Amino acid sequence: MGRSPGPTFCAVVLVAMGAFLVAASTPTIDFTYLNAWPTIVLLATFLIWVARMAQQKHALPSTSWRTHPIWRWIPPMAGVLIILLIAADVPFRTRWPYAQPEFATVARGAPSHGWERIHSGTIAGFPISEVHRDGADVWFRYTGRSGFIDFHTRYFAYLPDGPHGNEDGIAHRCSCEQVTALGGGWYYLHDDAD
Repeated sequence: MGRSPGPTFCAVVLVAMGAFLVAASTPTIDFTYLNAWPTIVLLATFLIWVARMAQQKHALPSTSWRTHPIWRWIPPMAGVLIILLIAADVPFRTRWPYAQPEFATVARGAPSHGWERIHSGTIAGFPISEVHRDGADVWFRYTGRSGFIDFHTRYFAYLPDGPHGNEDGIAHRCSCEQVTALGGGWYYLHDDAD
C-alpha cells in the first residue's frame, strides 16, 4: 500500500474513466446499476490513491519504471480532465454528429399519424422510445434517466423552423423549459431539472 500507483493502477483508472465518459455522452448520465460501476470504480481508485499518497513517506525508494513517481500524477490529472470534459459537455457534443445521420434517416420515415414505437428502443445507441411527425417537425421521445426515479420529459427534435417556428412554439408538444440547439435544425428539449 505504501507503493506509488503504477501502470496497472493507472490503466484501471483510465478504463473506468473511459466508461464514465461513454455514460456521459448521453444528455443525462444514467446512474442506474448498469452505469454505476464506472463511478464506483473511480471512487474506489480515488480512495486507494489517497491512501497510497498518504503512505508514500514510509515507502522505500525504488528505481523501477513501474514505481516511478510520474505514475502518481496520472490519476489526478485524468480526473481534472474528465471534470473539464463533462463540464463542457464534450462527450455528448462529440457523439451527436455521429448519431445525427441515423436520427435523420428515422425522421424521413416518421409517421404523421401519432407516435410510433421504436422497436429496438434505441437510435444510434440513444434510448428513444417513440417518434412522431408534426408537419416538418419530427419529435423523438428520449427515455434515458437521470436517476432511479425520473419524472422528467425529454425529447430530441428536428425543428427546421426552430423551436418557436410555429404559432404554438413547443408548448403544444411538451412542457420543456430548456432547449439546447444541436445544429442543423436539431434540438434537445428537457425540463429545467436536467
